[in-house]
Amino acid sequence: MTQANAHTAANVLLGVAGAVAGYVVLRNPTLRRAAWRAVRIGLTTTIPGYLLREATARGARPGSRPRETMTM
Repeated sequence: MTQANAHTAANVLLGVAGAVAGYVVLRNPTLRRAAWRAVRIGLTTTIPGYLLREATARGARPGSRPRETMTM
C-alpha cells in the first residue's frame, strides 16, 4: 500500500467514524443536549475569549503600531 492510499484509507475511516458518532449523538437526547451545550459554550465564551486574547497580544507586541487611518 502506498502512502497516498494509506492516507486515503485513514481519511475514509475517520469520516465514517465521525458520521457514526454524529448519528449516535443525534439519536440520544442526553448526548444531543450535551453537544448543544458544548456548542453554545464554545460560541459564547471560548471563541470570543480567544479573539480578545489575540487582539490584546497584537497590541502588546514590540514594534507594533496601530494602523493609520486614511485622511483625505
